[in-house]
Amino acid sequence: AAAPAGPVGIDTATAAEMPALYKALLAMPQGLLFSNNLIQVYIQQDYRGSQARVVIMIKNAPANPMPLMGLSLGCDIGAIGPAALRTQMQTVQPVLEVGGSVQVQLMVECMQPFSGNPAIDFKFSSSGTDYAYSIPVPVIMTKFVEGVPMQGGDFGARWGGMTAEGLEVQGVFNGKDPIDVSALPVMVGKVTGLSVVADMLAANPNVINAAGTLKTGSPAAGGGGNKIQVGCLMMLEMNAAAQAYRLTVRTQIPSVSNTFFESVKKLLTE
Repeated sequence: AAAPAGPVGIDTATAAEMPALYKALLAMPQGLLFSNNLIQVYIQQDYRGSQARVVIMIKNAPANPMPLMGLSLGCDIGAIGPAALRTQMQTVQPVLEVGGSVQVQLMVECMQPFSGNPAIDFKFSSSGTDYAYSIPVPVIMTKFVEGVPMQGGDFGARWGGMTAEGLEVQGVFNGKDPIDVSALPVMVGKVTGLSVVADMLAANPNVINAAGTLKTGSPAAGGGGNKIQVGCLMMLEMNAAAQAYRLTVRTQIPSVSNTFFESVKKLLTE
């Protein structure tokens, strides 16, 4: 007899819809993350400093006439590694009845700068078929940034103070979508966590200057209960006619500058 095939993964049509749902949840605290004919997954995100609480709500899809059996959830942090991201997930009840829903809490703490994002591994069976899904969750490093409101003069002084080798990352690239100069500052602020410098934006609406602090749960040198924090500054120059950007990031740690730059670039180009 032929060996049984492995569990069924996410179908192509559903996979094609996932990036748009994921991207929307980078800027919104709650909403739909995944949906097919068997399950729907909603999340609610709450970030406080270095810590995040993500409530995952799983619904047995309205179109599915069968219960979901053997339901299990895990958090896969992949290449990020446990030294950078600490996670703890509640166990889930194994049976999800027809029309039923269940909530599971995922706690995440940023310990070090990281790139990429964790995924939720779902396993369940329905009508005798086993399924295994890996669903990315929009927990990225910039979510652990808290904005630092400041005036242009203060921003300029801090910008000028971060000139050591390796602290700046700069690049020019084209955006995926037409540039809405008036809407972008709000969106960039939501996704990066940075505070946009209002007086500088008023003086030149084509350049977004913004500042914030990356919060981590790692103890700072010298004890006293203090945690490592990393100052982050960003300048995003927009050329709407050419649909192009020049992005400059300066932070106190080169690895943070690189990761922050890539996070913002990905947001604008994908």
